[in-house]
Amino acid sequence: MDCILEKDTLIKMIQPILAEEHRKITELGAPCPQCGYVHVVEDTKRVIATGATLRIANSSDIEQGELVRMRPPKSLFPRFQEMEYIRAYVLGKMGWSKINCVPNVSGGLGLFDKEIAIKAGGYDALSFGEDMDLITRMCAYMKDNKQKYAIRYIPSTLCWTEGPSTLKIFGRQRTRWGRGLIQIMTLHHKILFNPSYGKLGLVVFAYNFLFEFLAPIVELLGVLYYIYIIITGQINVVDAILLLLFLYLYSIMITLIAIFWDQLVNKSYKTWIEVAGLSLMAFLEPIIYHPLIVFFALKGYFFFITGRKHTWGNMQRRGFGQPTP
Repeated sequence: MDCILEKDTLIKMIQPILAEEHRKITELGAPCPQCGYVHVVEDTKRVIATGATLRIANSSDIEQGELVRMRPPKSLFPRFQEMEYIRAYVLGKMGWSKINCVPNVSGGLGLFDKEIAIKAGGYDALSFGEDMDLITRMCAYMKDNKQKYAIRYIPSTLCWTEGPSTLKIFGRQRTRWGRGLIQIMTLHHKILFNPSYGKLGLVVFAYNFLFEFLAPIVELLGVLYYIYIIITGQINVVDAILLLLFLYLYSIMITLIAIFWDQLVNKSYKTWIEVAGLSLMAFLEPIIYHPLIVFFALKGYFFFITGRKHTWGNMQRRGFGQPTP
């Protein structure tokens, strides 16, 4: 077992579906001049999936399957992942949920509409990004059948997962994620920039393509070009340093906003010293963690293009029955 759920997880996950059901019938317009009544219409979206915030459980206190004290992970990679998860959910998926453009419901915790999931083909055993692949097919099914739909995210931490604690295991995970992303972009290419798919094609898939799939490629080419113009003397050194400093500080600012906002709202950690310790990772991320993410994503792309076999392998989970780093 590598995930711990809150006791009332199912109740909270079902609430967006029930809330949408209450809005099914809406009175619109003035009384009809012929019958004297206000006509009602069915004005609702079918909630086909709900998700919630995931956090890293490494180093937290867990007793009899229940998280009793949340702590920042002690090991380097889980600590980076905790910071990454906070930023992704606080500033990412919560915002996407507001405009009904959630790109994915995490495989760690998700509630799916069984009927739509089956009609869309269910889980693909050959997929390397099965959670994103399933949600994409479910959304495409709804658009193909001209049905209104919504994907909602719960602004609460309902699941704590064990993050990879070594570079080897972390690399396997992120390589698979990279391979899964390029696989999804290939399988569902007809959706990309396709106006007939509405937000799915013009916002969700466009974002995933430009800022998720292409990002590692653009970054690698940018670094190589940057090195080239430095070697050939085509760059103003002062301006180059200022630009790098701006990008470095901007990335730190975004991460710190997410961490402190999460603490103010959710009070996940008992002391601000723990928050400060986690915040220090934001200063190391651009130098250590982010380059590794780019490398493993490109490695996943390469594996997919070359058809190289890739499996999860032995993930060496410690489980929650013993201390985790």
